[in-house]
This record gives sequence, structure tokens and C-alpha cells, in this order.
Amino acid sequence: MMIQNSRLYKKIRKVSNKSLILIIIFQYLQLQIYKRRVKEIKTKQRERFSLLIITRFLPRKLWSNFLFIVQPQTLVRWHESIWNLIHTLKSKFGKFIKGKKKERRLLKYKKILPIINRLTLENPNWGYQWIQSELQYLGIDIPLTTLRRIILRIKPLPPKIEILRKRWKTFLKNQTAHIAAMDFLTIKCFGFTTLYCFFIIEHHSRRVLHFNLTFQPSAEWMIRQLKDTFPFQSNIQYLILDNDSMFNQAVLNSMIQLGISPIRTSIKSPWQNAFAERWIGSVRKDLLNHIIVFGENHARSLLKEYVQYYNKMRPHQGLDGDTPTGRIVSSRASPEIPLQSHPVLNGLIHFYDWKKEAA
Repeated sequence: MMIQNSRLYKKIRKVSNKSLILIIIFQYLQLQIYKRRVKEIKTKQRERFSLLIITRFLPRKLWSNFLFIVQPQTLVRWHESIWNLIHTLKSKFGKFIKGKKKERRLLKYKKILPIINRLTLENPNWGYQWIQSELQYLGIDIPLTTLRRIILRIKPLPPKIEILRKRWKTFLKNQTAHIAAMDFLTIKCFGFTTLYCFFIIEHHSRRVLHFNLTFQPSAEWMIRQLKDTFPFQSNIQYLILDNDSMFNQAVLNSMIQLGISPIRTSIKSPWQNAFAERWIGSVRKDLLNHIIVFGENHARSLLKEYVQYYNKMRPHQGLDGDTPTGRIVSSRASPEIPLQSHPVLNGLIHFYDWKKEAA
């Protein structure tokens, strides 16, 4: 009688056998979760999915009466999150299928894809019609819309920064015999003072044309250095410099008077003055990282010896292993002649040749 009069019995009596089986499974799943309870109940994804599937076939009034491990609002939130996940996967998979269909339509142009890619990369300024016309001269007919789709989807155009980089590299290669670069190398001295080394390096040969040191660089001082470097007519037509405030209009005007066109690099683009930056890195790696500079005279004697070594003896990868001024290959007259070491900067660096026989 107690069972018959209970609220649970009255609720179960009203449901069908099919619903009753689902309610039992529904309750069983919740009990399995309830057994693992600690401070808060943690459910697995498959358990959430199973509970949601059962609620799909039961009226909300019915399943909400038998739900006790979480609130009904939580079940609704689970449904929304799983629906969003399925919708996201469906959307991505749909885009993937569409992309595959478009690729299949472009398969008949597979043989000419390398040609299109090459024309696009080597000529970033060309538009679609220009590329189409060039292909027609090669005997290749392709619709303009199809060509545009191939360029954008199969091999996108390089970004703007890459186009600018390619233009700059092309300019440097075409004018390398007439380009020099100038910059400042900062040297930290023993007395917590900063010494500035102004230098000019030639692009074609990597030769350091001039350097000088000062604690207080000024426009007048730099103009004097430029006149010392280019006293007469020079083959240098372009001088690359950065946006340092010390390179003011007076310095630029003095370059123009010497017949040299100043070219400023873009802001925060040290790669555009790569030869000067590379020389700064070489000086630090070969010399400054291993010593303490005590003053201007000390730095001048060290840099003078290093620049002589750099121009005459230091090999460069960009020159196929040669030196800026050209280093003579040392020949070994006989196997008995020993190897000879020549220390530079008191043994900080060495260069080698075969010992010459006494006359």
C-alpha cells in the first residue's frame, strides 16, 4: 500500500512501457555518475550525450521529474554546447568538401600550375590579365576567373612585405657596385661611457672604407668623415643610412654635394642595411665580446688592427670565401715546409700560411 500511494509510483503508472525502460536507463546513468561524486559531480562527454539522447524521446515534464544529479538548465546547456560543436565540425567539413570539389575542377590545369606559380612569384607587380597575356604567348589559354582562382587558392600572392623585400633586394643587386652603407657602432667603455664608432662599408667588396671614433658625434663631425672618405670623384653613387636623428638634413646635403644620393632605410628595418649590421655583429663577435675597452685610444688601436685584418685576411661567405681586397693563396713548395700562424689582436684571432723558405 505504501508503494502504491507513493508519488513515484503514481508517476510511473502514467507512463508507457517504452518510456519506463528509458527512465530506468536514465536513472542508471545518473547513478553511475553519482557513485563517482567528490566535491562536485564530473560527467564524461559520452554520458552527457546519452542523457541528451534519452531526453529527446521523453517529454520535458517527465524527464525533469527524474533528473536529480544536475539542474534541468544544465542539461539544456549541455545540449547547446554539443550542438555548437557538431555545427562547427559540420561547417569545417563542409568547407573542406567544397574546397576538394574546386580542386578537382582545377586538376585539368595541374600541368601548368608550376608555370603560373613561377610567373606570380618572380613578378609580384603583375596583375591577372598580364599573367594571362604572358601565358597566351606561351600557347596556354586559360580563363581569367580560373587563373585568379588558381593564384589565390593554390598559390597565394606573396604578402606586401615580401614584395617590398624583393624590390629592395633587386635594387641592391643591380646597384651593388655603386653602393656603400654607413652606421654607428656603440662601444661600452670601462668608465661607463659610450664611445661611437662611425664607419662606411662598401657593398660590392665588403671593404671598410673608413672608420673613426668619438664620444660626442655631431653633424659637423660626420660631414668631415664623409669628406675624408670621398675626397675625390668616387664610384659610390648611393649611400644607405638608417633613420638616426644624427643623420640630419645638413649631413644629407653634404652627401648630395659629393655626388652621392642618400637612401634611408624603412623604420625598424635593419635588414635593409644588412652589410653594416653584419659588420657590427662581426666586430662584436670577433673583438668586443672578449675585451674591456679603456678609452678612445685603446679602441682606436684595436679597431685599426681589426679593420686591416678584416679587409685583407678575413674570408667572407658572400665573396665565395675571398677577402675584400683579395687574399693570395699560399703555396707549399715542399712537404717539409711547416704551417705558420700569424696572431692578430695579441692572439685573439689568427690567420695562416706556409712558411717561406729562407733565401
